[in-house]
This record gives sequence, C-alpha cells and structure tokens, in this order.
Amino acid sequence: MSSPAARADPDHRPAPRLAYERHGHGTPPLVLLHGIANTRAVWHDVIPELAGRRAVYAYDHRGHGESPHLGHGPAYTIDALVTDLADFLTAHGLTRAHVAGHSLGGAVALRFAAAHAGRVSSLILIDPVTAPPDDVSQAVSDRLLATVASHGMAGLAGLLDRLADFAPRTRSARQRARFRDGVARMDPAAFVGFTAALQALPSIDAALSTLDVATSVICAADNAAARRRAGDLARLLPRAVVRTVPGTAHAPHEEAPGDWLAAAEAHFAGLDAEEHGNGQDPDRQRVQRGPGRDHRRQAEEDRMVDPAARVVRPQR
Repeated sequence: MSSPAARADPDHRPAPRLAYERHGHGTPPLVLLHGIANTRAVWHDVIPELAGRRAVYAYDHRGHGESPHLGHGPAYTIDALVTDLADFLTAHGLTRAHVAGHSLGGAVALRFAAAHAGRVSSLILIDPVTAPPDDVSQAVSDRLLATVASHGMAGLAGLLDRLADFAPRTRSARQRARFRDGVARMDPAAFVGFTAALQALPSIDAALSTLDVATSVICAADNAAARRRAGDLARLLPRAVVRTVPGTAHAPHEEAPGDWLAAAEAHFAGLDAEEHGNGQDPDRQRVQRGPGRDHRRQAEEDRMVDPAARVVRPQR
C-alpha cells in the first residue's frame, strides 16, 4: 500500500511518509491528531463508534510511533506538523475534513485552521495547547529533558508514568501500558524539539477572532488550566462551544471514552442543526454523565479496531 506523497520541509529536508490508518466511510472525513509522546493508538477506544458515521483517519506524527524518526531538531517544529497535515489531506485527495486534535495535536489543528480555513469543515480541540504551558513548571520540564538525556525515552516513560499530571489514574491499566509504549517509541530528538516548540509557542489570537469554523473545545473537568484555556478560546473564536467531560484530567477520549464520544457527537449534531437552519446546538455547555455513559466496561475497552481497515506503515 502506498504512503502519502512527500513534500519539502521548510529546512529543505524531504517530508516524512506518515504511518496512518483509515476506518469507515462518508464525507467529510474526520482526521485525528494525537498529543506529544503518544501515537494514533490513543484513538482506538473511540474510532469504532466514530467510523460508524464517517471516514476516520488517524496518523502518527513525525518522530512518533511508526512514522519516521528524523533525528534532527529542525524537523521537529509546530510549523512542520501543520505542513504534514496539509500534505496528508492532499495526498489522500481530501479537499476538506473535520479535524480533531489533543494537546499538541490541538495546537496543530488550530494553527492549520487559521492558515487553511477553507480546508477545515469543523474543529474538535481536546485540551489544546494554545500558549506556552503554564501548568508544567520549568523545573519539571528540565527534569523530563534531563531524563531523556541520561536514560532515553524508556527512562522517560517510567518517570511520566509515576507523575499523575502526565498519566492520570483514571486511565485503565491497558491505556497506561499504551501510554508507556508510545513514550518509549518516540524519537528523543522529537521530544526535545517539540518540548522547546511548545515552550516558545507564539500567539495566534489575532487570527482566531476572524476564524469562521465551527469549533468544539472539549476539556477535562478536573484540569483547571485546560478549563481556563477553553474559556479563552470560547471568547476568541466566533463559533466556539465549550464541552466539559466530568472526571477527567487531560485525555477525555481515553479516560472517559463514552462521555467523550457523547461530546463529539453533540458537536456533529450541532453542525447538522446549523445545516438544517435551526441553529440550535443540543448540548452547548456540558456533557452530562448519565446511565451507561461513564467509563466503558473493560470488555468494551478491549474492543478491537476493525482489522479490515487500511493501515499503512512506511518503510524506515
């Protein structure tokens, strides 16, 4: 199977061919962007339901998972990730798509929409990074980077798993193992590069005030910094709705997949309502936890992603 076409990076190195998977049918598709030190596997708990209504694509960012490890700092910038998303859409013949991004992926999704609004059907931003993180101290950041230098990514995986801010205890044992695996498989240069990029993230607030894209900001209820960022985005973006998922700390799509799916489907229901002219979003403020809507049982969590779906792993 073929991988996405390459394109030159700003520093004139070839763009990587990203590992990805595709599930379901229907347009516009939904493209899922994971956070730093994760892989596309973080979406596996929610892809089956999402793909029942539309085509869903998920890929590993450069330097992550099965995508190429480029091993040099200049390749690992936010602008490079924005370019990767544009190239990915073009390579798959996708003129427009819904884009959902978590944390680092949210930063990429938001910047892509600001630069290419005509290619974005809507945005779902999950605890997105919108400015240099103020909930991670310089001392903690320095400790993480020092661990990478001295013990590599496997050492970092062990450290992050012990820090509740990075590995919330609301994740299942299987999800925690997946988190450790994602960290351990990351290119160390990518962790260093993207950490530096996030710490120096420039503001794009001026561009957001005119961004005419329907947006849901899904935030973890137990994360004060995430709630603050969500409120800031709601004030900046003309068509933003904040949806809060109870009992979650940073990754609602993993910690409470059922409630996160309810928020995502409320987003799409709001789009349908706009299209049909009544303009009423059925759930504008909060995802309520109801019968059967809290954490999925382990049997549901272990449900496999459709094995017949297309998965592309580039040659290293």
